[in-house]
Formats: sequence, structure tokens, C-alpha cells
Amino acid sequence: MPNNHLKKAFERLNAELINGAVLAAQDRLRSEPVHKEGYVLAKLARESALRGAIDESCGEWLDGNPWPMMSEDDATFLYDRLFYSAGFARFLDQAGFVSEKNEKDLLRWFLVDAWAQISCLNWRYGLENPS
Repeated sequence: MPNNHLKKAFERLNAELINGAVLAAQDRLRSEPVHKEGYVLAKLARESALRGAIDESCGEWLDGNPWPMMSEDDATFLYDRLFYSAGFARFLDQAGFVSEKNEKDLLRWFLVDAWAQISCLNWRYGLENPS
């Protein structure tokens, strides 16, 4: 019988998305100004500058610690990472992918490795091409 570590990883990411602090970051994102060229470039530069710190925060969370304190602006980048990671995990789970990695390793992969190589590109596309 196949393991369901992927489904568990998605469920854990999804649970974080409905966390009150994360909802506050989501509200902040909704109130941001219309995406203009300067805004997008500034947002991309800020994500790049924060990437390592958010990677570390994700590692702390995976080790069972609470999310560290951060500004509302910085929290929006964490929210984006959780949102896109959960979406990617859901896609792979619904497509029938199975992984031999345990839940914690999958979460680390979604939040750090896949963010840098896949999910961040989707996030960037969304910034550059708002609907």
C-alpha cells in the first residue's frame, strides 16, 4: 500500500494557511497597491533578500518551533511561500505522485528546494501578470 506522506505534507501546509497570523498576511496582500513595474521589481528584490531568512524560519518550524516574529511585510513572503508550496503539494498528490521521503523531508523540499526552483517562478509570474 503506498504511503500518504505527500497528502500529510499538503494537509500540514494547508493547516498553516488557515492559521490566524497567516490570514493577517493574506489580508495585507489583498490591500497592496496595484501591481506596477516598480512594485514588482521591489517585491522580487525583497523576496531575494529575505529568501535565506525564510528558509531558516521554515527549518525552525519543521523542527517543531513556532514561526519567528517578523514584520507584516515580511510575513507576506512567508504566506506566499506556504500558499505556493501547498498548491504544488496538492497538485502532485491529486496527480497520483508518491514519494519515499518522509513528511518532514517533503515539507522541507516544498518550502525550500521546490520554492527556489519551481514555486518561486510561479509566484513571480503571478506578480508580473496579475489577473
